[in-house]
Amino acid sequence: MRKFRDFHSQTWDNPFSKREGSPILSRIFGFLAIIVISAVILYGFIYSPLLRIRKIEILGAKSLDQAKIKAVVGQGLAGFEYLIWPKDYFFTANAAGIRNQLLMQFSILRDASIEKKYGKLVVTIEEKEPSYRLMIGDRSYLLDQDGIGLKEASVGEGDALIALMQDKTIYAPDKPLVAPSLLQSSSELHKYFATQVGVRDRVFVLNPSDETITVISTEGWGAVLDSSQDIRTQLDSLSSALLGKFSPAERQKLSYIDVRFGDKVYYKWK
Repeated sequence: MRKFRDFHSQTWDNPFSKREGSPILSRIFGFLAIIVISAVILYGFIYSPLLRIRKIEILGAKSLDQAKIKAVVGQGLAGFEYLIWPKDYFFTANAAGIRNQLLMQFSILRDASIEKKYGKLVVTIEEKEPSYRLMIGDRSYLLDQDGIGLKEASVGEGDALIALMQDKTIYAPDKPLVAPSLLQSSSELHKYFATQVGVRDRVFVLNPSDETITVISTEGWGAVLDSSQDIRTQLDSLSSALLGKFSPAERQKLSYIDVRFGDKVYYKWK
């Protein structure tokens, strides 16, 4: 007997009944929708106006102009990362990159740290301590203990430091401007004058070509020494001449004393 299909029954493969879509495609579209929604929420959170950096606070600045520091930090916060990510937000500000820019821009900095806080960046800097003041023409520059240029000195700045004078020198930051032997000898002479002679030095005139140092004292006379030779021996000769040969009144009439030639001392009157 011939059988007929009941097209209203779900037990038959009814071509007219509604079929469900592919479960794999549904899962893929659902997953993509979740990703898009999450990305939109995350983007809105990261770039919320409440998290934008609107203030730069500088701590530890002594001789450096805070406006110049803020200008460098502002450059690090300007623009976009990969053309789409603004840099001036809490989560996207590159603190390490800004720190490196500061250290490269300002040779007087020993270190710098960047701390991100709510709505602002706190920049804490540590400046190098200058040890010398180098006079080139009518300008003065501060040097660290290794003779590396830090910055140009303003009027009166660094007057208490060891004063050096060196002709034919072009100032360049981050570069050694004075030979180490001349620096070391100048430091020894500075201590010697204050403790042994009782006369303060006014300036050290350096000559890199033959490594000589001429110490101009506050009394007006100069002492010529050779930094390539034993400074202690030359200081002994200078001490013997100043304390044993010349009275304080006679020293006022001296032009210079030359102690570069062993036990021989040469001097010239004004």
